[in-house]
Amino acid sequence: MKKHIILLLGAIIFLSVATAFFIRGGETIATQPKDPMSFQLVDESSLSNLEKAFVSIAKEYPGVHKFGSLYVISLGQKPHPGYRIELTGQKQILEQVKLYIRQRLPEKGKMYAQVIVYPHLVGRIELPKYTTLSVLDAETKKPVLDQTGFKLEFHDEQATADTRKAWTIPLDQPISQSELGSYKITLKKMDGMELPVTTILERDNQIKVIPNEPYEKGATYLLQIVHPKGKETNMAVWPFKITQ
Repeated sequence: MKKHIILLLGAIIFLSVATAFFIRGGETIATQPKDPMSFQLVDESSLSNLEKAFVSIAKEYPGVHKFGSLYVISLGQKPHPGYRIELTGQKQILEQVKLYIRQRLPEKGKMYAQVIVYPHLVGRIELPKYTTLSVLDAETKKPVLDQTGFKLEFHDEQATADTRKAWTIPLDQPISQSELGSYKITLKKMDGMELPVTTILERDNQIKVIPNEPYEKGATYLLQIVHPKGKETNMAVWPFKITQ
């Protein structure tokens, strides 16, 4: 009888240890190398200077913005920190990755510091060809952050040793000299200091941007063009570095 009791107790202990092992094993699996097909939130301090520049621009505009595998999901400008955004879940269905977010509104009766904020999420995901990313409301499961009114194109960084380099921007369609005035063109150092430029319309389908001052060697610049396209506003950003 005692032998059976000892065997029974041994079996119970074994099952308990095994269960604990598999539970811990499940936790260990979660800490294994991240699935590139999973949207992973990232710490902005870990980003490169170029990626930080992209986030700094993208977060100001509501929508979903992309630079390589890096994404910014933003609510745009808000008057105080009472507005927040959080990722609640995600799933993949065939060739579509769905992210579920919740927008947090200010609590009634609570006072907030009146300071401009840009509630946003920054994450990475490697999407295979033909796979799309959609952002849905966690409660309604409907698309949010409609981007039909704004589009951001952030290009890869280029390099040049020419401290007087002029840039030629091709246009999708011909424009007139008077229409050139609707294009807002700025040239800034990465630290925000603006460089004056002269813009020239060439052959009615490209814009030449000429710096009025030489570039600083070793510095990185952002050439930005904002222009209307029908009911949409397009922004294109070309980063470039002046080599030593």
